[in-house]
Amino acid sequence: MKGGEIEVIGQLTDRLKMTAGYSYIDTEILEESAYDVLISYMPEHMINLWGSYQVDDKLNVGLGMNSVSEVSSYSTNATADAYSTFNGMVAYQFTPSLKGQVKRNEYPKRKILCKSRNIRTIQCARI
Repeated sequence: MKGGEIEVIGQLTDRLKMTAGYSYIDTEILEESAYDVLISYMPEHMINLWGSYQVDDKLNVGLGMNSVSEVSSYSTNATADAYSTFNGMVAYQFTPSLKGQVKRNEYPKRKILCKSRNIRTIQCARI
């Protein structure tokens, strides 16, 4: 397995922060092992974006996205579609030592459910 990852983090203004990342993984299996099934279910491409805005001294809001490419298993001939998740966050600084945060994750309308009976058997289905 080989690949690479890059991430850029920046403070664009006094109030706006951004994070962007990309990773690439080549999961071609060169030598067989007990973990081949798990390795072969890794996505080749992953992208994430996140931004947060400091509204005032106490209130912070953020939006983000994570995307993964289609997953294909060489050993079982199974595939799972590419998908993205979208996230939102609201945080409030009540006191200097107490901060509250609520985060919401939105998943795609087509979900994929996977279950594993053992390390060699993973079954996936769209729900």
